[in-house]
Amino acid sequence: MSGRRWLAWSLALATVVWAGGCGESDRAQTHSAATVPWCTAPPDDAWTAALASPVVELSRTASLLPWAMGGDGSTFFASMYAPEFSGVVRVDARTGAYRPILRFAHPDRYQASGAFDGRWLVMREYHRLQDSLADNAIWAWDGVTGRLTRIGQARPDGSGGFIPSPWRDVSVRDGFATWTAGTAPDGSGEVHVYDLANARDRVVRRGHPGGSLLLDGAVVAWPESTAPDAPAQMRASTTQGASASVPAALEGTGMVDAVATDGSAIAIPAREWRTLEWSPDLTTRRTTVVRTASDDVVANNVVIDGSLVGYGIEPVAYLADASVGRAVSLPNVAFTLMDANAIVLVGRSGETSLHPKLAVRLLARQALPPMPACTG
Repeated sequence: MSGRRWLAWSLALATVVWAGGCGESDRAQTHSAATVPWCTAPPDDAWTAALASPVVELSRTASLLPWAMGGDGSTFFASMYAPEFSGVVRVDARTGAYRPILRFAHPDRYQASGAFDGRWLVMREYHRLQDSLADNAIWAWDGVTGRLTRIGQARPDGSGGFIPSPWRDVSVRDGFATWTAGTAPDGSGEVHVYDLANARDRVVRRGHPGGSLLLDGAVVAWPESTAPDAPAQMRASTTQGASASVPAALEGTGMVDAVATDGSAIAIPAREWRTLEWSPDLTTRRTTVVRTASDDVVANNVVIDGSLVGYGIEPVAYLADASVGRAVSLPNVAFTLMDANAIVLVGRSGETSLHPKLAVRLLARQALPPMPACTG
């Protein structure tokens, strides 16, 4: 989203909450094993042409913030702000048409982000700009029946507010959703796993967990500390609540919610956000593939699907192909989304309004040019 995952428009061009929303739809199960540090290059003529492809027409007239792919190569889910409708929509990039899913009661402050597994869209609706991690509700939308159901909500703190939850967004895979909900001001929380078809909520962990995510093999994983501010380690269980081994790709991960995964491949900003670590699958330990210079950091809007990885080192966004160990810089792109069929490029905006218009492009993955050769 994710995580790939947005908390406020003031943060929109620098951070994403989700990841889960990093393309959790069906995908090819092949990953590269390139482990050398990636090199980067500016776009060549082929990439310049691709980046100049027509924008989604709806993004010219409405404020669109995409956060999940539609899984069919032509649609994506987004928060939309327009006079005729403000809320969560599914956008058809070919026609510019949209399908309303969830209307925001207060468009001046409501936002959303989430993930889609090919049938189920699960999203967190954030209700305040200043403390959106606390005041939120979780909704599930069935793409087959069109039914929208609230499946979770923040817990009141007894003083008119709500108990904060970890900022990682919901994760959805194979008919299950997971999220971590705060339960007490000391950082205590619960890891939820929700069976969407059977409308059954299961708490698989209580303690001091961070944001949870779903992996292939019906495994849910999360970072957890023994007490507030204590060092964190990864834990895992099955979606049915039985103990599970932490995959090798997640070993050594502390309280970092910005884990990007497609269920198997992993990418994580690490070492105080100064590096990007990557693994081609759950059984392989991560390798450092990007190091930032000086005080630069890897943004928390990393997304991954197969060998493609989208990441940012402000103010530049990159798209990498791990199979060749090369990345291309993406001028005027704030962040990317991807799945097995397509990628979405979301442009930057010079507007200072609460809901700026962002140029959105959808590119077929099979039509992407090869990564430019690196020089120097």
